[in-house]
Amino acid sequence: TALSSGEFGNGKGAWLGAIRRSNLDVWYHAFSKQSGTPTYLDAFAKLSYRLGENTRLTASALYIADDVTLAAEDGDERAAAEFADNYGWLRVDREIGESLSGSVWLSHTRLASHRDGSSVQTGVSVGTLQDDRWFLIDALQTEWSWRARDRWLVEFGGETHARSDVLRG
Repeated sequence: TALSSGEFGNGKGAWLGAIRRSNLDVWYHAFSKQSGTPTYLDAFAKLSYRLGENTRLTASALYIADDVTLAAEDGDERAAAEFADNYGWLRVDREIGESLSGSVWLSHTRLASHRDGSSVQTGVSVGTLQDDRWFLIDALQTEWSWRARDRWLVEFGGETHARSDVLRG
């Protein structure tokens, strides 16, 4: 694991970065007799900057990856799965006067998976499997809060998104 953060621009800006890699593969090999390799990795980055007294712009990204491979010792059966997800978003936070504040953000997501496997049982069966999937999601979202006379809180907003799916198997 690694994590780092800091400020820049006389305190107007801030950044954060983090990355993690699992040690599951080390433990798996130490305690499992079945051959295989599970791995996991994720990374996060954030950059934020105050554009004025009442406006902040933030850009963020997240990456997640899983990879699992299992195989029988005789090599007759094998299965693998890989997942890689990417998320990115841009956000603007704004205060308008003392009673109205809100956020608008634009995001892009890519979810991908690949699975394959094979099985050979001599004299009984032979089979393979392959499955690939990608999902793309783009979204625009806004949320606002309005305080009336310190008695009432009205929250409102909206969201729209477009999605593309690609399946191949």
